[in-house]
Amino acid sequence: FLKKKKKKKKKKKKKKKKKKKKKKEKKKKK
Repeated sequence: FLKKKKKKKKKKKKKKKKKKKKKKEKKKKK
């Protein structure tokens, strides 16, 4: 008879989504 081991519940870490800042392309003045 095998003793049932209590499984520890692993807490899932929520991945924070990093917002990518769009770099505005500067128009070259002629």
